Amino acid sequence: MAAGVTDRLEAYSSEERKERRNMTREIKKCECGLVWKLVKVKTPYGIRDSDSLQCSCGRELISWNGRHTWTAEVVNKGEKNSR
Repeated sequence: MAAGVTDRLEAYSSEERKERRNMTREIKKCECGLVWKLVKVKTPYGIRDSDSLQCSCGRELISWNGRHTWTAEVVNKGEKNSR
């Protein structure tokens, strides 16, 4: 790991560090213009989950079938939805 990443992780407790390592973040823009922050989190005890998340326009943002789940949050309404 790079020194900057290690330094930032040391600012957290051991439990917080473990939780942050188990998360993946990505930004996804829907065709309707909404921009979403998606966060992937491992499920406890290796429990499998199969589901999907949809944009408020009804389009699928992401689907999964594994030992993780995703959450979504709108970060920018985009040009089409800025009114």
